[in-house]
Amino acid sequence: MSDTLIAVVAASAKGDAKEHESFKGRAKAAMGAARDNGIVLDKEIQFKGALVALASLYQEDGDDEMVGRIKAEIAQLRAINAMQAGVPIDIDGLMKQKHEPLGLMGLWHESAEK
Repeated sequence: MSDTLIAVVAASAKGDAKEHESFKGRAKAAMGAARDNGIVLDKEIQFKGALVALASLYQEDGDDEMVGRIKAEIAQLRAINAMQAGVPIDIDGLMKQKHEPLGLMGLWHESAEK
């Protein structure tokens, strides 16, 4: 069921993100649209929907590097979640990041400060 809800959020968020050129503009638009979604009220699903919208938009653009960066940051967020739950993770592997972080979680919090 949550995959369906994520897809609902992603579909609406993607439309808003398409109107922007920059990553930050696209991310803020997608996250704002996800937060404003009147059907899905769960913040975690809204966040995931916004990320799916961003990744799919860059995938459509053929920007494999940006898709990789988004996926890498999502993997880091998952690892942090796992670590908080007591699951052992490879911290050294997590720290070997090739790119500067996109700041997805920070952008998510900024989108709440409208």
